[in-house]
Amino acid sequence: MEGDTDDSVTDDTSTLDKPQKEGHERPLECQARACNRCRQRKIRCDRSTPCSQCIRAKTRCMYSGRYKPREKRQRVLISAQ
Repeated sequence: MEGDTDDSVTDDTSTLDKPQKEGHERPLECQARACNRCRQRKIRCDRSTPCSQCIRAKTRCMYSGRYKPREKRQRVLISAQ
């Protein structure tokens, strides 16, 4: 019975050593999620080339390059006097 308990303890510790989320780090630059026309019209883009919205409108479907994500703003503590 002791051998069975030791095995379960080692199994539990081996799962703790593995990182929970792999590859979920924020990239420095983000890829465009919608084409230029869909972004301008604020409608959902299916991200195909060309997208269905541009096909329907018979317009050229263009994806802009990369854009920089917004930086987090620093919080300012205003103390009451």
